[in-house]
Amino acid sequence: MKANGYVATSVMLFDVLMKAASENISIDAACRDLEHSVSSNRVRELLNKQLNVEQLQRYEDEISMRLWRLDCRNRCSGIAWRQPLINMMSRTTARRSN
Repeated sequence: MKANGYVATSVMLFDVLMKAASENISIDAACRDLEHSVSSNRVRELLNKQLNVEQLQRYEDEISMRLWRLDCRNRCSGIAWRQPLINMMSRTTARRSN
């Protein structure tokens, strides 16, 4: 996923998604809680442009697998999770657009 505008960035988008998922809250609530976030409507707009509904299960499976692998690595080495996830999603989006 990519968001390289004046206000929205890829990191911001991932922060919103990770906060919503990890705290089991809505995108609206995550955007309100994060100090430097765009509106929830903008987040949904970016997601709708980049995610294919028919492939959501594949995305979910790939993210789950990578989170599991990162969790295993983090227990041993303390690696941060955000950058590897951003890299993974960027590659997934690039494959989809080709």
